[in-house]
Amino acid sequence: MRCPECGTQASDEDLFCGECGAILAPALPDEPVDVPTFDWPDEAAARTPLDLLPEPSPPPSTAAIRDSRANVAFILGVVSVGSIVVSCIPFLGSLIGCFGPVAGIVAIILGALVKRDVRAQGGPQEDWKRAHLGMILGIAGIAIYGVLLVIGILFGVGAGLLGGP
Repeated sequence: MRCPECGTQASDEDLFCGECGAILAPALPDEPVDVPTFDWPDEAAARTPLDLLPEPSPPPSTAAIRDSRANVAFILGVVSVGSIVVSCIPFLGSLIGCFGPVAGIVAIILGALVKRDVRAQGGPQEDWKRAHLGMILGIAGIAIYGVLLVIGILFGVGAGLLGGP
């Protein structure tokens, strides 16, 4: 191979001319190179990578969410009253009884949200009733806990928060 710049003879393995430093390009073949091709089926040619992803599942309906919130409000209302009853048990009551007001507050908030949704969007009255009952139980649990706490402060018995005599 000869250098295209200075004409110096160079070997076929050289990348640069030893005389002038010019880049020596390898000679291109005289005949065309056969590049293999692939024939795509018609349906595969029309597909995009997004078509290969699985179909997303539909989001849960607002009715299903409202129904689950109503159930949780009711359950937390029951837990609120139940933990208040357990709070009268010595030793164990001081730990469990403190969850009553917290469960009651969450039951009231969730119940109010469900009742608002039923009024605004319409929906089954069962959800409204369950949420309302959860709110009532939550309020009752908080009120009973307050009464037991006052009794405990005044007389040394009541809500297990003080441990009793």
